[in-house]
Amino acid sequence: MRKKKETGDNWYARKQSHANRQGYSMPSTLRVGSSGDDVISCQFLLTEKGFPTTIDGVFGSGTELQVRAFQSSVGIVADGIVGQETWVQLESVSDVPIRMEHVASFFPDMLPQVYKLSGGQCPSNPPGVSLKRIGNETTNCVLFTSWLLSMSFPVTFTGDQWSLWMVSSSDDSQVPIVPNWGPRVATEWGISRMEPGTGPWLVQWFTNTGGHSLIVLDEDQATGKILTLEANDSIDGAGWNQIGPLRDVINPGLGWPDKVTQTWSNRIYSKRSVHIVSLNITGVREWLGGA
Repeated sequence: MRKKKETGDNWYARKQSHANRQGYSMPSTLRVGSSGDDVISCQFLLTEKGFPTTIDGVFGSGTELQVRAFQSSVGIVADGIVGQETWVQLESVSDVPIRMEHVASFFPDMLPQVYKLSGGQCPSNPPGVSLKRIGNETTNCVLFTSWLLSMSFPVTFTGDQWSLWMVSSSDDSQVPIVPNWGPRVATEWGISRMEPGTGPWLVQWFTNTGGHSLIVLDEDQATGKILTLEANDSIDGAGWNQIGPLRDVINPGLGWPDKVTQTWSNRIYSKRSVHIVSLNITGVREWLGGA
């Protein structure tokens, strides 16, 4: 795994600590004298929440002081011990959006990947998940969106959430849940809104023969054209549909509407069932303008 560049919030190191766990369970109870990966996660989360402390994996008096301050700020007993209630508060997702440049900083991990419907890989374990296939050689649509978003946001999969995201077909014989599948997980995490919003959008659709997961990163309101970030066989990897894979085009630029013909109507709304949520990501146009 490459060394992730700093983006001002130290998310990557914390996410790696989560990913190194073999399946997610509530972290251990921490107090003065504790040490290890759970302490590192606690220290990163404290710093991320605005209670900075030295991130060294050792729970000392400085960490205890900031734990007490954090506990007081969220209205729980300020005893300096990180038990279940404190972990829940620390791991809750903030409504503060992430920037597109932070999401794009994970692109290099996926550059070598080619598309493989069965046998796809993630560059590392998504937080809370232990996969048999880890690597940079192959990908598919659901592994691409699940890995990119779970690494970009401070979130952790449960087993049920991972199963929902990985679904390849939907049963229309039952009363539908909207949103469902990957978009439902994003909503449970608190990283998306059900209102249309201004995007980007996480989309999961189904036809009579299968399903697909993708991110609509931008739209051109004048023409209805959309810029999609996804993994599919036509670009043989992860990247920009109708433009090219990330290994060839890392940023399609603000001129992307001249390179595509796909629209909401001909690409998305023509499907049998469609689930869409608006992701809490900002700065897309600024990032595209930096190409």
